[in-house]
Amino acid sequence: MELRNILVCLKAVPDVEKIRIDERTGNLVRAGVPCTVNPLDAGALELALRIRDSSSGCRVLALSMGMESAAGLLRECLAAGADEVFLLCGEVFGGSDTLATSYALSCAVRYLSARAGEISLILCGMKSADGETAQVGPELAEYLDIPQITGAVGLIVGPDRVEAWRETDEGTELVGSPLPCLVTVAELGYSLRCPTVKDRIAARRAAVHVIRPEELEIDLSKVGQRGSPTKVKGVETPEFCRRPQILQAESGGEAAEKLMDILHRIGAV
Repeated sequence: MELRNILVCLKAVPDVEKIRIDERTGNLVRAGVPCTVNPLDAGALELALRIRDSSSGCRVLALSMGMESAAGLLRECLAAGADEVFLLCGEVFGGSDTLATSYALSCAVRYLSARAGEISLILCGMKSADGETAQVGPELAEYLDIPQITGAVGLIVGPDRVEAWRETDEGTELVGSPLPCLVTVAELGYSLRCPTVKDRIAARRAAVHVIRPEELEIDLSKVGQRGSPTKVKGVETPEFCRRPQILQAESGGEAAEKLMDILHRIGAV
């Protein structure tokens, strides 16, 4: 079996310093907020490009779900070396939680498999900077009914098998899987390569393929807010109030006892 297409799933994440939340819906307000490619997804794309560069006949595809404004970020992926980029776009996807998002992406992956050929490997960042749930990758693998490896910090890809070093609570372990497989990528220390001016000009002229919901075999009741079992019941802005207290004591031991009394009283220990 030959390694063919590598698909990288990317998310556009807002500038964390400019994030606002719609108090009515509980969703992030993305309109007018500058976005960038989720850092772990960018690392996954660089990994895919390195695998392609060392393989023959392999192509790198990038897929993102979001508003049409995300097309600019996908052009950056083209400039960096992706062979084709796709944007899953439609109002029906607005407000999707992780389960609805992974279902929509699975429909798009099946669409791409029929259009662009067999997808041997899917790479995703382990989590996104604006959500940090680490759920979309594993849920996508479940919808596609393919093996998954999570939290990879190193990867070896053969023509029909992938092996990965993955992070665990006890350290790292080496696991393997036949292809096709989905791998979520932890911090690799990779930065997405810097495009040349020529590459940027070519990417500006290249097509970003927009996938509309009507092109997919999809149950629209499973996407958007209607298809999202996660519901935001309320949004509150925490208030931080510091009340410094000075402890006076004759010795360090006495000061420690007074500190412990205060910690016990407020339930900190």
